[in-house]
Amino acid sequence: MSALIGHKLGPYHILEMIGRGGMAAIYKAYQPSTDRLVAVKVLLDSRTDDPQVVRRFEHEAHVIAGLEHRNIVPVYDFGREGELLYLAMRYMRAGTVSDLLRRGPLTPADAACILNDVAAALDYAHQRDVIHRDIKPNNILVDAQGHSHLTDFGLAKVLNDSLDLTRSGASIGTPAYMAPEQVADEPISARTDIYALGVMLYEMITGVLPFSAESPMATAIMHLQHTLRPAREINPMIPIEVDAVIRRAMEKRPEKRFPTAGAMAQALAQAAGGASHPTAITGEGVHRSELATLVPFSMEGRTLYLTELAREVAETKGPEEVTPEVRRALQRQQQEGRRKRLLAFAPWAAVGLLVVTLTATLAAFVRGSADSRASAAATATAIQALILQLSDAQTAMAGNVPGAQGTLAHLQTQIASVSSPQAGVSVTPITSAVNMRTSIATAQAGPTQTSIATVSTARTSTSQTATIPPAPTSQPPEPATLPPVVNTLITDPPGIIPTLGGLLP
Repeated sequence: MSALIGHKLGPYHILEMIGRGGMAAIYKAYQPSTDRLVAVKVLLDSRTDDPQVVRRFEHEAHVIAGLEHRNIVPVYDFGREGELLYLAMRYMRAGTVSDLLRRGPLTPADAACILNDVAAALDYAHQRDVIHRDIKPNNILVDAQGHSHLTDFGLAKVLNDSLDLTRSGASIGTPAYMAPEQVADEPISARTDIYALGVMLYEMITGVLPFSAESPMATAIMHLQHTLRPAREINPMIPIEVDAVIRRAMEKRPEKRFPTAGAMAQALAQAAGGASHPTAITGEGVHRSELATLVPFSMEGRTLYLTELAREVAETKGPEEVTPEVRRALQRQQQEGRRKRLLAFAPWAAVGLLVVTLTATLAAFVRGSADSRASAAATATAIQALILQLSDAQTAMAGNVPGAQGTLAHLQTQIASVSSPQAGVSVTPITSAVNMRTSIATAQAGPTQTSIATVSTARTSTSQTATIPPAPTSQPPEPATLPPVVNTLITDPPGIIPTLGGLLP
């Protein structure tokens, strides 16, 4: 689950892992929409591929989000991201009761203070038919002022109504606080939470669990079958009245327990009224794990009151406010995220650029081919016009048609320009082919045959009118007036010139 650090889960930027239990991992995260820090609890082994598990999670999350009590950690949001189910809760600069117990057992008075806050939260939830199912020190936060807050309502039910105690790696903590009816898979009630509260009280004032075995299954069976070892056997300085509260809370049969958590808290407060701090004990007859936990307060030279201890533990946690350090961490994460996205996108961008380049090259090639075909067609048309005019000019020269010599000279100029590779073809029709042929026919037939030549020319082209040249005069003939030049580009003139050589005089 450490892979989530530095990434987003839903709308939350995961900053660091701050806790992990048998059912969930807890992260400190940043919520941009509200500019605040939150605690995101991600369920482990949530089996999101099971629709029943997802529906159960959504139902329980709705119920938990509706709990509003000063001693209950508020739930802001819940959701699903891929295969992960998560809850977003208030982030508190606080330690857990487990953190406090690492410094040693608590006095009955301090334990009564914690239990009073937790009992108030449980009575509020029980009145709304919400059973916690997983009361334990890890699920109770203690802020710097020594106030306790209950968290993780209903998560045990979300994952499984009865935990798989035979599974390798199953949480040892949860079976250690389970009531006999939970182990036997019998109906549970509010008094199931009261049993777990009695187990936690036992641990807070002795520093050890009432039942512990090699495996989760063996521990759970001890709750079901074994007799409770009195707390006074571990610490004789515990008042008899406090021990009696523990024994009643941990009765095997639910109906013999306290009716409410508040009733248990009131009984403990009365029993712990004149209780002293836990005292040092000898190691005779005590398990070595117990010796490791029972640190005599007198040896430390001071008394650890709840407020002092809670403040010490809270100061080891990160602040609740969004500090400049947090913002710098967010900036680094965002920069790293952009870098990773760029690296992931780069190969695809290169492939895309290559595809675009190849497409553009192919389009240019196709467009160039089309232009070449159009140019070749225009060149062929121009050559046909030149050949036709050359033929007509030669015929006119043979028939002594006035102006034919000028026409032929102009055509030769055009052919000379074609001979240059850098030049295009400039085709200047001296007269239309029809008019040239009309002049030739007139010169050969004489005046009496003019009408016949005209009729013949009309059959050649109905769109042109025959033009009879003027009668010869003594003055030298003038070149015919040239119509506007029609320019047609020839892309490869040298390849055409050889075909015109035989047509020139």
